[in-house]
Amino acid sequence: MPETPKISRRVPGYLVHLFTASGGVLGLFALHEISNNSLKYAFVWMGLAVLVDAFDGFLARKVKVAERTPEIDGALLDMIVDYFTYVIVPAFLLIETTLLPVGWKYPIVLALILVSGIQFSHREAKTEDNFFRGFPCYWNIIAFYLVVMNMPQALNAAIICFFLLLTPTPICFVYPSKLGGLKASDNFRTFFHSLTLLWGLSIVALLYQFPKTSPELLLCSLLYVMYYFRVSISQNAKRKH
Repeated sequence: MPETPKISRRVPGYLVHLFTASGGVLGLFALHEISNNSLKYAFVWMGLAVLVDAFDGFLARKVKVAERTPEIDGALLDMIVDYFTYVIVPAFLLIETTLLPVGWKYPIVLALILVSGIQFSHREAKTEDNFFRGFPCYWNIIAFYLVVMNMPQALNAAIICFFLLLTPTPICFVYPSKLGGLKASDNFRTFFHSLTLLWGLSIVALLYQFPKTSPELLLCSLLYVMYYFRVSISQNAKRKH
């Protein structure tokens, strides 16, 4: 039977797990703001949850949480929190707002929750070479763009259905914070990370302006999204060779 680590060694591991779990708290705050029709601050809390998700894996590897707290499944905790913040919270937003046609709202949102649940529990949702298999359920980001762009309800519904169809497919998408499997040079990885950072800053700027929207800033933000899809599709072709 493996020896239980000493308390002094276990504390850093638990602190990292608590940091991961804090994403759920941020998601709860987002739900509260949505219920109060304060979408700007709801997206602030969702954005902070994304930051937690972006850094908790790095901290877990740095601290070696598996050695310090072997009784805690950090990957499972991360998946639970991500399902709540990336799926349930934006699904609630779609229910509480007028983004979708009344007759289609509940069928689409229920499908989103069910399909995403299967995707999150799929054993190959993340490939061994660090790609997402199928659309990685970025519903919080989708919801943000639907709110900011203020498009017709039917178009919003079509966009969500399109990504729902992509979710269970074998098409692989780039994992922005883990580019180890990306068949490209280190310079390209640095370039991609830099673009991702700039995209994040553009989201912050758009959120700061909300409910007003700068068309130029929105366009720059969407150019990154299109580039992300382009790189993902091109990597699918390279992975087959």
